[in-house]
Amino acid sequence: MEIIEVILKGLLAGLAGTIALTISESLEMKVTKRPPSDVPGQVGSKVAGIQPKSEQEMKRLSGWVHWIHGISLGVLYGLLTLLGLNTIANIVLFLPWYGVEMCCYTKFLGLQHFLGTGRLMKSCPIYSIKEYTRQLPD
Repeated sequence: MEIIEVILKGLLAGLAGTIALTISESLEMKVTKRPPSDVPGQVGSKVAGIQPKSEQEMKRLSGWVHWIHGISLGVLYGLLTLLGLNTIANIVLFLPWYGVEMCCYTKFLGLQHFLGTGRLMKSCPIYSIKEYTRQLPD
């Protein structure tokens, strides 16, 4: 498979995955009444060295980072297929990327967010689902 074909397939796969994630997260936010997360915008502003001037600019930046990040992960996975390994091996090679991302998020946003003491944790889907289920009657 040519590299251009792999990149195009990765773009499409990343786009499809990001669409699916966006839809499922939107449904989850409606059910749990969780506000949209600005984590992508926070990380994007730190990485790019820019400071959004308003909440609207932060939302816009979060959207861009969300889509670029999701689509680029599809391309990264597609490029791994060029190694000629099976799917399981590709997944194993792909997983360290998440460790790198966690390190970046921790560096840019602070460890307290991942320990549940910061505002970020309260905008996390897992946290909001946990809080939502606590409110359900027994």
